[in-house]
Amino acid sequence: GFILSSSAAIWYKAPSVFSFPLLKSLWWGMRYHLGSIALASLILAIVWIIQLVAAVLAYYVRKLKASEVDSCITGCFVRCLGCCLACVERLVQFLCQNGLIQVAISSVSFCRGCFIAFGLIADNPMKFGSLKGIGTVVIVVGKLFVSASAGIIGYFLLKANTDLSAKLYSIGVPVTLFVIEGFVVSELFFAVFGLVADTIVMCFLVDKEEAEKFGRPVVAPEPMLQFYEKYKKDK
Repeated sequence: GFILSSSAAIWYKAPSVFSFPLLKSLWWGMRYHLGSIALASLILAIVWIIQLVAAVLAYYVRKLKASEVDSCITGCFVRCLGCCLACVERLVQFLCQNGLIQVAISSVSFCRGCFIAFGLIADNPMKFGSLKGIGTVVIVVGKLFVSASAGIIGYFLLKANTDLSAKLYSIGVPVTLFVIEGFVVSELFFAVFGLVADTIVMCFLVDKEEAEKFGRPVVAPEPMLQFYEKYKKDK
């Protein structure tokens, strides 16, 4: 995640300065920010371990219920605990991701990066939410398009091969497998797209803040500036 965020930040700030941004980002991560990456991973691992313990508790509660040893209070507590831990996990993952993005953009510590990211999002809720929503719509539509395209292409390829089609009991099973394979590929691709999109949004917010602070022009593309000015009153 850090390597992709750092590469996107390099593209945004100075696309012509560094060649091989992935290798440069890998070197920066290993040389300067390995501790921040490890801390973010540790925090997420701790939350996942707590969730695992809660899942084990829920399993034993269901087992006791099957043995006619039921407790409404215990069952309600375990379900509430699982719900709260799921919310905490999403919040921690969101903060860790945006914190590492700030580490990649500004070369700050992980805790400082989380604080900066939270401040930027709190100061620009409508703009960040709108861009995030647009990115989510693009990702969902892209996944559906890739999955459907894989199924359609696979269907016509099977129909074109008459010998293979004659041996199949049902063409629906391989077409379904094509759709699943297309969804898996699109999931991997759009995960990268989503992270890069979030990084570019953060780069823009940081760039806008620094431009106002130091009195320099913004290096953002013109469409992003127009979008910012459109929702400027929401700030």
